Amino acid sequence: MPLFAEVRSGSSPFHCSFEDGLGGWSQASNVVIDASAAHAGERSVRLIVKDPKTENVYVSRSLPVEGGARYAASCYVKTEDVRAAEGKDTSVGAGMIVEWADAKGAYLGWGASTYNNFGTRDWFKVESGLLRPPAAASRALVYLCLRGTGKAWFDDFSLEKIDESVPKCDPEDGAVLTNNCPFFSWQACKGVTNYVVQLSRRADFAPGHVVEYAAGGRTGFQVEKPLTEGVWHWKVTATGLDDRKPWRFRQTAPADRDCLPPLAVENAARVVAPTSPFSVHVRETGGMPPTVTFGGRRESCSQLSSEGTLRSVATLTNLLGSVATLANVTGNLWLCTFAAPEGGWPSGLTEGELVASDAAGNRRASRFWLLNAPKPPNAVVIDAKGRYSENGRTIFPLGIYEVAPRHFQTVKAAGFDIVHLYRWESDRDDAACRAYLDGCRDAGLRAFVGFDRAAIAAGEIGHLAHRVGALADHSGLFCWYLYDEPESLRQFIAPDVLADCADLIRRLDPWHPVAVSTWGNAAYRRAWDTHWTQAYGNPVEALHEADRQRARLGDSPVTLLVYCNDDKQALARRLGTPPDPNAFGRDYANLRTCAFLSVVRGCNGVFWWWFAKDGTYYYSAAQSPKAWADLSRVVGELRALRPAIAADGEEETGEDGNGVAWWRKTFPDGRTTTVRVDVNRRTVDVCEQSAK
Repeated sequence: MPLFAEVRSGSSPFHCSFEDGLGGWSQASNVVIDASAAHAGERSVRLIVKDPKTENVYVSRSLPVEGGARYAASCYVKTEDVRAAEGKDTSVGAGMIVEWADAKGAYLGWGASTYNNFGTRDWFKVESGLLRPPAAASRALVYLCLRGTGKAWFDDFSLEKIDESVPKCDPEDGAVLTNNCPFFSWQACKGVTNYVVQLSRRADFAPGHVVEYAAGGRTGFQVEKPLTEGVWHWKVTATGLDDRKPWRFRQTAPADRDCLPPLAVENAARVVAPTSPFSVHVRETGGMPPTVTFGGRRESCSQLSSEGTLRSVATLTNLLGSVATLANVTGNLWLCTFAAPEGGWPSGLTEGELVASDAAGNRRASRFWLLNAPKPPNAVVIDAKGRYSENGRTIFPLGIYEVAPRHFQTVKAAGFDIVHLYRWESDRDDAACRAYLDGCRDAGLRAFVGFDRAAIAAGEIGHLAHRVGALADHSGLFCWYLYDEPESLRQFIAPDVLADCADLIRRLDPWHPVAVSTWGNAAYRRAWDTHWTQAYGNPVEALHEADRQRARLGDSPVTLLVYCNDDKQALARRLGTPPDPNAFGRDYANLRTCAFLSVVRGCNGVFWWWFAKDGTYYYSAAQSPKAWADLSRVVGELRALRPAIAADGEEETGEDGNGVAWWRKTFPDGRTTTVRVDVNRRTVDVCEQSAK
C-alpha cells in the first residue's frame, strides 16, 4: 500500500491577528486598525473604499516561501455594504489573493484567489486550498482586498507550510527482489513537475552515497543500469518536497544477469485500410531480437542503426507461419512490423496487449490501441509555417466556444467556421459527441473537441484512445482540444504526462492538430501542435498578454483567443441587476481591435470566448442583439481578409510605437496588403496597394 505522509510543518506558520498593528503590511489613508471589531482578540484591520478608481483597495505584504513546497493560506473576513463598482481592476468584492515572486520581486504567477464576497456578512473564513509556489519563487505576495465599495475587516491571517512526502507504491517497504533493474512507482502530488528518485546503500542517504534519477513529471521510473546485490533504500523527492520516510528493499539478482525487459516505444498506431501493416519501435539491450506480440500475432523485426538504416537481413517465421524480415545489426532499437491478419484488421479501435519479451525471459506487457479508420477528406494539420493547412491549403479558422446544436445556424450565419461544447470536457459519451459532430457537418461547421479532464487527471488514457477512435474519421472534426490551463493546481497535469497524452492522440490521428491553452507556459510545449493564447481584456491588455505569452513560447504556432463578454454586467446580474443589452461593455471598436491582433501578431486563427447564448453566469455577445451584430461584422471583415492571409507572399510584422502594430504581405505580383492596429485609439486600418 502507498504511504502518504502529510503533517503540519515543524516550523512556525506565519499568523497575524493585527493585535500589534500593521507592522509589515502596506499602509494607506483608508486602512486602519479597528479596536471595535475582531474575529478573535481585540483588533482587526479595516479597509474602507468609496471610489475604487482612485482609492487604495488592498492591505498587502510579502512573505518568504520555499519554491515548490506546499502551503495553505486563510483569513477571516467581515463585510458591510460591499458593492460592485468599476475600478482599476475587475470588481470582485472582498477577499484574499496570493501570488508569487522571486527573490528580486519579479512576478512569477498567481497562487489563489478567494473573493467575490459582497453585501453585509459577519465573520467568515476564506481559504486558499492547495498552494504550491513555482520552483523559482521565494516570496508570497498577499493581498487582502476590497475591490468595490463599502467596508471590509480582516483578521487572523495565516500562511502555513505543510510538510509532504510522496506516496510511494513499488517496490514496497521490505520487499525482496530478484530483479537488478527494478521499476519504481509512486502517486502524483499536485503541482510537481520534476520528481527525483534517490537510491542509497545507506539509510541516512549520506552525500557521496546516493544515486539519483530524474523522472520528470511521470510517476514511474525504470532503472536500466543493474543494481548490485544487497539492501537498498529509496525515496522520491522534488523541489520543495522531501521524503522523510524512505523505504528499503533487498536486491538478490547478480549484477551481470539481464533483468531489463524490452520496452515498446509507442502505445498506439493508425492504419487506413484493413490490410495495412503497422509498426512499433522496441528497445532491447540484450543484443538478440525481441519477441513482440499483439493479440497473439508476432512481428517482423527490423533492427535500426543509429542512423535509422537497415543492414543485413535474415528471415524469421512468425507464429502464423508467414515470413517476416529481421535486420540483424548492432544497436538496441528494433522496428517491429505487424502484417494484417487474414480478413484484415477490425474496423474502428482495437484495444489489446502488446507483449515484448527477450532471450533472457524478461517480459513486459503494455496496453496498445490500433485504429483502423480512413483518413478524413478534409484533414487538417499545422504546417511548417505554423498555419492550419487543410489538404495542403492554408486556412485561417474563425471559431467560438460553447455552442449548442440549436444555435448552429445562428453561428454559421454570423460567419464562424468552428464551434465547441464544454460538455465533452466532463462527459465520456462518445456516441453523443459523434452526434454533435453530425450536426456540425450538416450545418456546414466543424468542431474542436475536448476530453474528460477528470479521466486525464486520473491517468485513464483509455478514454483518450476511445474518443479519438470514435471520432477521428469524422468530417465535422477540426482539432483536438486536449487541455486548458494544465498548470493550474485545481486541475494540474504534469508537462510530461500531458505530452504523453498528446502523443497517443497523434499516433491514432495524425490528421487533426492537438491544441492546449496555457498562460504562456513553455514547459508544456510538447503537448500541443498549436498554442491557444488567451489574450483577454481590452485591446491594450489583449496586446500585452499576447506579447507576454509569445515571448515565453518562442517559435510556437499561436491561435489567438479573445473575449466577447461583458464582465461588469455579468457580475451585476449575479448580484440581482438585469443586464442592459444596449449597454454591452464591448463595442464594435473593442471587438474589432482585439480580433485583428491575430493578424498583426502572425497568429494562425482567432477564436472567441464564448457564445453561451443560454448561459446565466456570464453575459455574452450572443445575449445582446447589438453586440452580436457588432461581432458578426468583425467576423465578416476577417473573412474578407482571409484570402490575403492565406495567399503566398512575403510577410512582415512590426510596431510603430505607442501601441500601433502592423502586418504587411507582399504578393508575388508586387501587390501589398497592410493591416495596422492601434490598441490605444482602438482602430484598425486595412490598406491594399497595387503593384508599382
